[in-house]
Amino acid sequence: MSPDAARHDSTARVKRLQRIVAAALLCLIGVTWKLWTPLTEFPRVPFAQWATGLPAWLDWVPAAVVVCGSIAVLVQRRDSRYGRAGQWLVVFGLPVSILLDQHRLQPWAYELWLILAIPALAQPSVSIRLLRIFVASIYVHSAVSKLDVAFFESHGRLLLSGLLDVCGLSDRLLPDAARNAMIGLFPVGELLVGAGLLIPRTRRWALVGSLAMHALLLITLGPLGLDHKPGVLVWNIAFIAQNLVLFGGSRHNVAAEPEGAAAADFRSGNAAAVVVAFVATAAPLLQPLGWFDNWPAWAVYSARPSVVEITVRDTRVNDLPVSLQAHVGPPPPLQEWRPVNIDAWSFAELDCPVYPQERYRLAVALAIADRAGLGDDMRVVLRGPPDRITGERRSTRLNGRDEIAESCSGFFINTQARRID
Repeated sequence: MSPDAARHDSTARVKRLQRIVAAALLCLIGVTWKLWTPLTEFPRVPFAQWATGLPAWLDWVPAAVVVCGSIAVLVQRRDSRYGRAGQWLVVFGLPVSILLDQHRLQPWAYELWLILAIPALAQPSVSIRLLRIFVASIYVHSAVSKLDVAFFESHGRLLLSGLLDVCGLSDRLLPDAARNAMIGLFPVGELLVGAGLLIPRTRRWALVGSLAMHALLLITLGPLGLDHKPGVLVWNIAFIAQNLVLFGGSRHNVAAEPEGAAAADFRSGNAAAVVVAFVATAAPLLQPLGWFDNWPAWAVYSARPSVVEITVRDTRVNDLPVSLQAHVGPPPPLQEWRPVNIDAWSFAELDCPVYPQERYRLAVALAIADRAGLGDDMRVVLRGPPDRITGERRSTRLNGRDEIAESCSGFFINTQARRID
């Protein structure tokens, strides 16, 4: 492939990627629209404490900016100034919206933002190289997060059950060894796909593997399987389209842009894009140390996040937010403490899963306790990340609002919810 043809190929790929991201963002924000607005009873916990006093109406501004920017990118023409302006609107608007509520750092939002941010900084050929490494790393990090006993006993078994249900089968009929072998194919497959996408000679086969994997996830998580919310299905469809553009086509490497004034103009942008891509690719290595959050580290459908179990006294259920009361379970026999399911509350209220970080879930519990004035009528049990070999979790019980608040105060990142106007 000649340098001119390679340059044209890189530019065309980037434009197609931008349109895919814009369409995916519009769809995903559309199906989770309450998450991006103040029209919900679910607590909004910003990343910085100074943002807790910001008015609720402010949430509309970055949401509108992201939507307008995505539309501009989607309808852009070749070398369109409007398209580039829309790209930067999303690059700036989405982090502002996420800053106002940690819950908005959904894995799809983070991934799609990076797919737009890197080409906004760098030349097309550099962007394609960096994005290939970044996307391949997603599969590798996701696979590593599943390599523990707890995955085989929880999320792995759930995924296998959903896939077998589509075929009219049940995992309960399988011997333990056969079931574990089938569950093990999930992380092994991800690891092979991620490694294969990094190597030019195996890229085509790895691309086929990634398409098959996302197709199986669509079947497993779709209406015939686990019947998950539309957001996860849209993200898998976007991943298929994204991978076809990023890794499909010519087997030749993307050629470097020719040297000259134009290339020199973008040299600082290329360096900035390399830094962004390096951080996004390497930062997940800090997750086992507790220095990076689970979802940005691609611990998706993983058992690595801590478990936060919330209970309230039976007599105080009516004091909870109205939309939460439907997600309070019955008490165990001869007990007065009832479980509060904030995961179900998030799905019902916002059409998305709860941000899995222990810090955030404790912040939600604290916000509920404060809003309802529960005092000592709330308890929380923390179960830390599982041991990779035994699957055991260390447990801590927090009795009452004050102990929950004390535990929240130990985090560097904010755990105070924004006020309700």
